[in-house]
Amino acid sequence: FGAADPQISRVQAILRDRALPRLTEAAVRLHTAASNPFLFTVTPHMLGDDDADAFEIDNTDLLALTAACELLASACHVAVAYDLNFAAYDSASLYTAVQQGSPWLKFASGGAGHMGNAGTSLSDALVDLDAAIASLKAETDPQDDDVIRRGPGDVSIADLDSLHTYVGHVQSSMNTGFSLTADWDSDGLKTPLTIRLGQFFANPIPDWKDAVPGYTASPV
Repeated sequence: FGAADPQISRVQAILRDRALPRLTEAAVRLHTAASNPFLFTVTPHMLGDDDADAFEIDNTDLLALTAACELLASACHVAVAYDLNFAAYDSASLYTAVQQGSPWLKFASGGAGHMGNAGTSLSDALVDLDAAIASLKAETDPQDDDVIRRGPGDVSIADLDSLHTYVGHVQSSMNTGFSLTADWDSDGLKTPLTIRLGQFFANPIPDWKDAVPGYTASPV
């Protein structure tokens, strides 16, 4: 009783100080392993079950796992970039938090840098995901003992080509911008919309409260 409410900043500190360094280290080590032809066989003995089937870990798996680490690192950078704390979890604290000029939803310490790093990690993840796609398409070994497998009932060439296309679209949005044409307001007319996701990271919003029309808050 009487203890202070747990703060979201405690979770952010774990992500910043513990999770992010481990994810960065993992991505570096996986890159090193994938820089040359890689194949590791996990035997039934390693699995602790002599009746289990052995399986192979190869470059495709390493590249996909690297992309996953980088994508998770990107999410962690975004999660620690802004002040999300409430003094307490009640209506009075919410009222205080949403006031213009409050620290809530503003950059935390180093917030702009974290957003920039989030963009870099996301771009790296897209590169490694595309490399994993190319690696899987190029595999010529039997697929039955692979972790990520190409073939009937698994991942098809058409699936890989489609994913490659979508990865390219996201990469374009991170760089020069990607234009998508559709009937956005159901008026029968198709109009182009340019998506520049990269700007979200390169020029991040310092205070999300300033990104909405002017407002005032009052307790009810």
